[in-house]
Amino acid sequence: MMKKLKDLYKVNELDKYFLGGAVTYSTDKMEPDLRIDDREILDRICKEEGLYVIGDGWRKIEKNEATIMMHQMLRFDLAFLNSEVLSTEKVEHLISLLLRELDNNSRRFYTNWGNNPWEGNGKGGWNSLTDSTLDMSIAIGDSEKWVLFFKVGED
Repeated sequence: MMKKLKDLYKVNELDKYFLGGAVTYSTDKMEPDLRIDDREILDRICKEEGLYVIGDGWRKIEKNEATIMMHQMLRFDLAFLNSEVLSTEKVEHLISLLLRELDNNSRRFYTNWGNNPWEGNGKGGWNSLTDSTLDMSIAIGDSEKWVLFFKVGED
């Protein structure tokens, strides 16, 4: 059982800084279904949010890579990777708003990208969550909640 807790995008006025979304969902830890993996949970969230379901298109990543990608996706334009749109300070503030919803000790990280485009000379593939030309998502989960945030871009 999943329940939407907050629309972080609107509550925290993130729409002032980027096009996309950010939501947090709870998972019922009292009756865990061991047959449901993280990707299925993420697809359920996407379906609830009107996003595309990508199944195996979710790539599990380590915390360090997730942190770097979160900073870069918020700091730079998705279509023009060297075009800075937010300061480092503003990015840090936005990320803290997103992460304060989660337990620090048991995080799991996923993205819809095959690699980090800022580290591959702009090359990379992704599994689209939206109808936009580009989108990038980072999903972060702990034992009770998931935060899914994504940014869209047009070239």
